Amino acid sequence: MLKIWSVENGLDHQPGKLPGEVIGLNQDLIEIKCGKGTLLINELQIENGRRMMAKDFLCGHRLQAGDVLTNN
Repeated sequence: MLKIWSVENGLDHQPGKLPGEVIGLNQDLIEIKCGKGTLLINELQIENGRRMMAKDFLCGHRLQAGDVLTNN
C-alpha cells in the first residue's frame, strides 16, 4: 500500500495507457496515468514505512514504466 503525500498535475501525453500505470520515472518524480491526465508523485510513503521523496523511494524499490498500481 502506498500513501501519496505530494503530487503535481501532469499532461496526458500518452493516450491508451491504463489508469494507475507507471508511464515515467526520473530521478525526482514518478509519473502515473490517471483517468484524465497524469500525476507526478513527489513524496510518498509505503505501508509501515517512513515518508520519503520519490527519488529516495526509487533508490530502494523496483518500479519501472509499465507497472500498474491498483486499488485493492
